[in-house]
Amino acid sequence: MDLLSTLILQMSKDEVRNFKIYSKRTMQSESRKDLELFDLIRVQKDNFDEDKAFQKLYEKGEKNAFYRLKNRLIQDINKNTMLHHLGDETIGLFQLLSLSKVYRNKSNYEVAVYFLKKAEKNALKIEAFEILDLIYSDFIKLSKDFTAIHPEIYIKKRKENNYQIQKLKSLDDILAMVTYKIRTTQNFSSKNIDIIEVLEDTVNTYSKDSDLEKGAKFKTMVYKAVSSILLERKDFASLVKFTSKTFDDFNNLNLFNKSNHADKLQMLTYIANAYYKIKSYDKSLNYSGLLKDAMNEFGGFLEGKYSFYYHNIVLANLAIVDKEEALTTLYALLDNDKIMQQSYFEFFVYANICTLYFDLENYDKSLEYLVKLYTKDGYKSLDNSLKLKFDVAEMIVRYELRDFDFIDYKIQQIRRDYKLLLENQDYQRERNLLSIIKRMANTIEIKQDKRSTKLISEFLASNTSQEVEESEIIQYDKWLKKYE
Repeated sequence: MDLLSTLILQMSKDEVRNFKIYSKRTMQSESRKDLELFDLIRVQKDNFDEDKAFQKLYEKGEKNAFYRLKNRLIQDINKNTMLHHLGDETIGLFQLLSLSKVYRNKSNYEVAVYFLKKAEKNALKIEAFEILDLIYSDFIKLSKDFTAIHPEIYIKKRKENNYQIQKLKSLDDILAMVTYKIRTTQNFSSKNIDIIEVLEDTVNTYSKDSDLEKGAKFKTMVYKAVSSILLERKDFASLVKFTSKTFDDFNNLNLFNKSNHADKLQMLTYIANAYYKIKSYDKSLNYSGLLKDAMNEFGGFLEGKYSFYYHNIVLANLAIVDKEEALTTLYALLDNDKIMQQSYFEFFVYANICTLYFDLENYDKSLEYLVKLYTKDGYKSLDNSLKLKFDVAEMIVRYELRDFDFIDYKIQQIRRDYKLLLENQDYQRERNLLSIIKRMANTIEIKQDKRSTKLISEFLASNTSQEVEESEIIQYDKWLKKYE
């Protein structure tokens, strides 16, 4: 895949919409080869054929014209992307630096200084020390032409800033040791080892600057490194303790702001999910509520990104503590056009309704929403592994509805449609379960059929990770236990 295709296919809906507006700002002709090429790549994705695109756009024209079109389109996309993301605080700093250089070249030094001072203020706010070095260097250069600037002030500031940069290097050293200690220390959840103590001991041993560990940048880097290790280990008890303390530290020291708001939302998501994993459902729901409140901060600019995580953890808890409330929540989502226009959310809602009705033994309703899911536009484009799980879930529901003739027919079809997948060891559970369901559908009394009970016992005796079970639409073990 070439650069142009890569740039276009990773664009968000907002970026695409803004690019279309941007590209039409001057040229209004009906025939726009650049937009035609843009749309061809977006529609065809990985199947995009450059030679066919050239023939469609230029017929017998020279290939050089096509290459010039591609290069111009790349430039326009890059310019629009920069404009679209000027709200990012770091990108905004480079914009202010660039504006200062433009006005310096025009000898309009007062305006150049204005943008440099604004850049300095914003950089200090987000601790962008490396960019501050560039800002102070520009102040010093500007002092040669504009006597209103006292160079000694900015020479001193640059020296102080260099000290901060050196602290960052020390931070990297400490972080390396923290990561090493966490990776080589086992079983934090045991009574003898405490993750907070391990962290504090490591930082105290290797930190030469007591103020360093109080800063947002250091705490954020430690949080990201340690939480990723604990997630990798699936040590949710330690993740709860560590992330909760980090979140409280940030709150108590007033370290949360717009620039690190994504970190705040991620912390709350991790805490809520970790509490769910250790079956502390009330606390999980409590932190879910905090997550919802935080999503609305700063005008809700990250609400869309974290909406799925919020609803997912809320419904996971409600499915255990209050299934009726979970259904009420899901029906409310069905009426939310903004959410339901996102295909992944749509499948999430229908799959959860199906599962909840199954748990409530309302099998007709469970099947109804499973069938509705099949009719959705994006269903055909789903990965085969997920479609197989939906089909297996349907066989379970159909068995409870005693639709045995349909089961016989459908299982044959499933085995044909997913032949290669079912031969894969990763889908042994689905393969074995289909065989069990087929035998059960042709057995009058399951518990008196030794072959059926043996197959069920063997299936339930197999070691299955929690992660695998949670990927099943209807959990196989939980269902089979009633027939054991």
